[in-house]
Amino acid sequence: MRIALITSNYPRYPGDGASTAGLFVAQFCAELKRLGHRVYVLTQKLPGKLDAGDMNVRWFNWSGAEDDEKISSINPFSIGGFFKTRNLLKNGTNALRRLVKKKGIDHCICMWAIPSGYFANKVKAELGVNYSVWVLGSDIWTFSRYPIIGGIVRNIIDNSQFVVSDGLKLARQVEEITGRRCGFMPSSRKLPQPQKRPEMKGQINLLFIGRYEPVKGPDLLIRAARRLVKKGRDIHVFMFGGGSMRAELKEMIERYKLKERVHLQGYIDAQGCSDWLSAASCLVIPSRMESIPVIFSDAMQMGCPVVASNVGDMGTLIKKYKVGIVTKPKSKAIAKSIEEFIDKREAWDGFRSEALRLAEKFDANRVAERYVGLINSKSRKRKANNEAEEKPEKGEESEGIEKED
Repeated sequence: MRIALITSNYPRYPGDGASTAGLFVAQFCAELKRLGHRVYVLTQKLPGKLDAGDMNVRWFNWSGAEDDEKISSINPFSIGGFFKTRNLLKNGTNALRRLVKKKGIDHCICMWAIPSGYFANKVKAELGVNYSVWVLGSDIWTFSRYPIIGGIVRNIIDNSQFVVSDGLKLARQVEEITGRRCGFMPSSRKLPQPQKRPEMKGQINLLFIGRYEPVKGPDLLIRAARRLVKKGRDIHVFMFGGGSMRAELKEMIERYKLKERVHLQGYIDAQGCSDWLSAASCLVIPSRMESIPVIFSDAMQMGCPVVASNVGDMGTLIKKYKVGIVTKPKSKAIAKSIEEFIDKREAWDGFRSEALRLAEKFDANRVAERYVGLINSKSRKRKANNEAEEKPEKGEESEGIEKED
């Protein structure tokens, strides 16, 4: 099968630590190739040097190509944001049209509804190529709130062959908003084996890996750390990531006199992620809003317990599989939950073993196989329906039905 995978998040180079969800997308593409499919990735151009590695990637040009700004942070209702968004949608649609025609694409996988699904919906109307949508939380929680954009999202999902999401609650929300059945498809990647144990600072070493953005709650973790240090807890917090809050977080650490306890650092690659998760006491996910982040499944692979906000599906998974402590996205609650984790040292081994068991449900190989299975199943059903519609009535002469290649 010739597959066009359309995404707004793809690594600039293999192992690009700044591309969080993009690393999962790259792994998913690699798994599709392993299954014998021809995969063509379409994504917007990014600033800096771009290296596709052994993947066939097409970076299309647009007016924001030289800006180091994520598409999700563009305000389409500002003057500059409006023209930038319009240019992105136009150029992306044109690039996909050319790709479909040149490579004879059989199916388009859209990660995510906006903007990828917009491109595919337009091209399907012109060329008839089916597409599926892997919905992201922002498609529903952010874009669907706006009357015009929300209508576009619903139209994209309505015209898709099928739709999936990386969260159980998110899938139900998609169904409520669109009326379409939405399947659950976990987003995950396969981490390399740990190689080098990082140097730990204290008895309890807490880990944060994610974007330094309000939705991810890194400020909540720093405030929680302040409470714990004041109570005399011997903790160290290692934070890896990047984003708009970096300067603010650095200022918080200095103001709270936590420079010796909270270590704010940049992005790490997959190997670094593996090394730190295998060595840390636990991973803290203090998100204010979330589905099931890729870092959660990363932690499960490495047998790393988690202290995570009860948002999205994380609370349900943690409670059901007993892989850590559930908290609220409040600094006081996070501090209390970390203390609970510290005082439950006898439960740590159980958390780790259960995490490894849960990791099997996020296996990247199985996810790709299931996705391709859905494409084939829907295509067979559509073909059967078309043949039934074209079958002549009794007494009519059949002109014959050409077989599809």
